[in-house]
Amino acid sequence: MTFDRFLLAFAATGLIPIALGYGFNPSMSAPFLYGFDINGINQPHIFRAVMGLYLGQIFFWYLGSIKQEFRRPALYMLATFMLGLAFGRLISLLIEGLPNGLLL
Repeated sequence: MTFDRFLLAFAATGLIPIALGYGFNPSMSAPFLYGFDINGINQPHIFRAVMGLYLGQIFFWYLGSIKQEFRRPALYMLATFMLGLAFGRLISLLIEGLPNGLLL
């Protein structure tokens, strides 16, 4: 397996528990992971939308790890996704400071 195929499969596999942590059961995961309760129906909708976004990324990264014609777009998508997360976390570190140990 080439490094690019491994990278896509590794990132996709690693993101599955994070995606499910957001949206599988947000009323249970949000208090445990983030320290706040889910109230009403709007918050679960948002968390499940984020889960869907992550699962869509995961699907495309797996597709790129399998099919050569999708590999380069999947790698660009992976880089954009990870850099976007890193940028958002950096802004949060600068503004709010350090998060709890799990999020750090």
